[in-house]
Amino acid sequence: MVLYAAIMTELKIRLRWLEYAANGKTGMDAQMVTEFGFLQLRMACELVALGCLVAHGDLAATKTGKFQSVFSADTILKGLENLNPNFFPTPWVQVPTSPGHHHFEDRSADDFTTKEELLVLYGRVCGNVLHKGSLKNLMKPVPPVQKNFPALMEPAQRLANLLSIHRISLLGNTRQFMCWLEYAPRGGRVHVAIADGR
Repeated sequence: MVLYAAIMTELKIRLRWLEYAANGKTGMDAQMVTEFGFLQLRMACELVALGCLVAHGDLAATKTGKFQSVFSADTILKGLENLNPNFFPTPWVQVPTSPGHHHFEDRSADDFTTKEELLVLYGRVCGNVLHKGSLKNLMKPVPPVQKNFPALMEPAQRLANLLSIHRISLLGNTRQFMCWLEYAPRGGRVHVAIADGR
């Protein structure tokens, strides 16, 4: 749980810096902000994958060299899916029921990153931006750079919506790995817990 909390803390910091840069607070020009932002998104995708691997650390297969030495988010996610089809985070919302009491529901809005979207973001979207490409591509006209960075902010917000409060079903679905990125009782720090049952 400590390692998972550290991974989520790093992810939260990266998303904050992305927002900071997109809001023009770094002094970088627009092209550098775009590249910096997509680097943060790519690293965030890797952190989600590594977090899933850590959450499933009780599975013997995750302790093998295959999982322990891999860094590619898509390889980790595809490998985990073979072990537990429900390995990916599920976003929750916390619903107050009475003063000091609440329950959790699956997030119903379609405003969060799915596993499929994360794979596309990690591979194709970030990869296209973070490589200069061929000489042929360099000679193409350069499209105007947008100032409000929707290509960065939309996936960043969808990742935040996925992870704000989330659970990961452990194998057998009898235990849940729960995480809050901003847990008020801990001063807004990341909080991780294990819950029995669904």
